[in-house]
Amino acid sequence: MRSNVKVSILGPILALSLLPIHGWGDSAFYDEVYDSNGRVRPQYEEIMRVYSKLSDEDKDTFSSKSFRDFKGDNALDPFPRVLTQSEYDGLRRGVEQRGTALRMFLQDYYGGGTGWKKVIPEDALHRIISRAGESGFKGKLNPETISFPYGPDIVRTASGKWAVIEDNPGYIGGIGDLKIARDSTMKNLPAYEKAVPMVHEPDEYYRAIVSRAKSRAVGQGCVVMLMTPPYPDFEDARMARIFGDLGVIPVTPTTGRGLVVKPDGVYLRIPSKTDAQPSFEKVGTILFNTEHKFVDSANPSVRQTLKIFEAQAIIEDESPSRTANLRNAMLPDAKTGQIDQRKLRLALNEWETELPEMRKESIRGLTRVILEGKVATNYTPGVDFIGDKEFYTYVDDLVRHYLKEEPVVSNLSTRRMTKIAADGRSVINEELLEELFKKNGYRDHVFKIVDGRGGDGVWIGPKMSEQNALDVLARIRANPDSFIVQRYSHLSVIRPLPNEEGRIVDLRLISEVGPKDMYVTRTPWGRGVPMGGNGKVNLSDRGREFMVAVVPDPPALCARKALLNLLRNPLP
Repeated sequence: MRSNVKVSILGPILALSLLPIHGWGDSAFYDEVYDSNGRVRPQYEEIMRVYSKLSDEDKDTFSSKSFRDFKGDNALDPFPRVLTQSEYDGLRRGVEQRGTALRMFLQDYYGGGTGWKKVIPEDALHRIISRAGESGFKGKLNPETISFPYGPDIVRTASGKWAVIEDNPGYIGGIGDLKIARDSTMKNLPAYEKAVPMVHEPDEYYRAIVSRAKSRAVGQGCVVMLMTPPYPDFEDARMARIFGDLGVIPVTPTTGRGLVVKPDGVYLRIPSKTDAQPSFEKVGTILFNTEHKFVDSANPSVRQTLKIFEAQAIIEDESPSRTANLRNAMLPDAKTGQIDQRKLRLALNEWETELPEMRKESIRGLTRVILEGKVATNYTPGVDFIGDKEFYTYVDDLVRHYLKEEPVVSNLSTRRMTKIAADGRSVINEELLEELFKKNGYRDHVFKIVDGRGGDGVWIGPKMSEQNALDVLARIRANPDSFIVQRYSHLSVIRPLPNEEGRIVDLRLISEVGPKDMYVTRTPWGRGVPMGGNGKVNLSDRGREFMVAVVPDPPALCARKALLNLLRNPLP
């Protein structure tokens, strides 16, 4: 009897929290602010009361002030984005699953295990690792020390379901913006203080990272943050200040401090304020705010990644007619499926690159002592390849394999442009090409280069012309292993007022994966771009950051959760 009563009450409450779809043009999308009846979602009601009173001049002034607060890096949208506690809890669980499965895979692979072969074909993995230039770390990396920053990019699809569009390990953006996004918003529009009842403060993330770094420090040495130029924006300076206030010592060419590698580990060189000799302090943990290839490129294993990086940069910047030899050298060998490093080195010799100078400025021996466990780090060398978009296609299955669970937040529908032939070789998928290009199916898909970063090497089907499609087809035929194709899904939209241009939005849950556990920020980072743009959520395309806050569940959703809990745990 009780069970029936609970279900009858639950029905209308469930209806309040359905995930509706709004149509805009020919595409359906999830509206973050309004439900299917045009009502403001409960978590946005107070925000809308503030925002609806702002004039266009108020909004422009806010954006200008936030631009100055960010030192010209970017500006904030005057409309905060919020997630309910329940939404965040689901996202966090999905990111924890994904990060844990990635760590377990890396420990399996670098530990000499073979379990990963049940998910990823061996030739595919070797191809992916070679493409990242990380083949030299096999047999050198202690699997029990593996750590890396992790920030998957997440979108909400038209059905209201969360999906990961790519995995970002290592040197990721947004870390230094979590606090300033909140501070700038509240300073320049203080009315939001009461309208956004945040459950968590962004400072919590920074404290957690420092605490984790101290707990892993070798020999109880100090914690430093290593930064190397060129700095893409002022985010690095913000991070130096934030972490410096928490006792982490920034190390850059301008601080006068440096790292010195000795037989027993790493030492911080502290210059004297007088003419005395510098002093040295043992370093226990290095927080990387840079990439390994820019720090110790004298190391043979790291130098491979730098050569790949240099070749990609030249190919992107120079005309195709001048880079034929280099592009040919970057193609995987037909027999091994890997990039021939000797062939690449010879092709690079035709160009003047920064490689010799970078080798000269390297912190020689740093990679070696990290691999030997003489200093801890939050970012182990040899893990960047898990950000490859071909590798991405296997991550859902890695979750199922290692955790024996279904992914809470899964991939978008994705296909590779190759298939396995009867003789075991990877060959181009002609049937898929016909579907996509002869029948104009490209308009419903997104094409991505597997080793591209950010918006580089991404083509959005609905935004493509016929000539764009022909160009992409030619690229795929030349190197099919380097492409994936995803079903196009309109990203969710924020459009507070009918007369405003909507913004398509995404999220990044910045995390740290450690040797035994992981930490997920409770302050998401978010971006948005106008719907009339190129379809890529990049700040360079008239994009803005959002202050993203986790807020308490609305009363109706709290009641729903309570009833669901009672259903699972009936009263005696």
